[in-house]
Amino acid sequence: MFFNNLNKIDKVDILQNVKEMIACNKDKAVSAFIMVILTLIISLFSGDFHKKTESIRYDIYDGKTFVTETYPIFKDVVFVGDSYSHCIALELGFDTTIYSSPGLPLADLNYCFESAKKNPKKYIVIFVGPNDYRLNTNLKTFSDELSDYVNMLKNDSKVILCSYLSSIYTDDLKRNGEAEYEVYQYDNEIKKVAESNNNVYYFDLNDLNGKAKYYKYDTDKNDRIHFNNYFYVEFINRLYKFLISIG
Repeated sequence: MFFNNLNKIDKVDILQNVKEMIACNKDKAVSAFIMVILTLIISLFSGDFHKKTESIRYDIYDGKTFVTETYPIFKDVVFVGDSYSHCIALELGFDTTIYSSPGLPLADLNYCFESAKKNPKKYIVIFVGPNDYRLNTNLKTFSDELSDYVNMLKNDSKVILCSYLSSIYTDDLKRNGEAEYEVYQYDNEIKKVAESNNNVYYFDLNDLNGKAKYYKYDTDKNDRIHFNNYFYVEFINRLYKFLISIG
């Protein structure tokens, strides 16, 4: 920790002194080795080194501060979608960039995607809820619409497509005979779009799904569609590692 307290001039003086010592050393191999070790030590404790190694940082965001304070990488992320994206800000804070319109299917989210296109960042995360399922959107139509949005964005950003998740609400629709398709069928379409496009990635959240899981994450008895703070804290921690993994 000694080098943490050194300013730039101090570090230069140290290196100069070492050079003078080495000049008196007849063993050039040992001299070169000493220089390499000292240079590495000074670099190791410099701020620049830490900035370049965010990929090995795995702090845990606990929901009690801004997301970008724990994970600065989220300054380079824009979220797009319906209420599932909208709730990221509601649950975790408003320090991330989000273009969202709750309650709308993909076909009506043009404004959100066009806004993301006009304000591109390194990563664009698309997270949509059960609105197309609710409206029984044809699977091909859903896939075509998603593909159009992806094609709009993928040349400027890495596009991440989140799983299409079930909820208490989608279970209600299925049980009441109001759903023409299964939730997993929409999720499969999302996977296909990711697999058939370069610079597009599928972010799998399905292990958080299913009755035993999503009942743990629902908001309250009056909201059977959305997920709670616990879900979004888990979501953002997983997404951070995922972004690091794709570079």
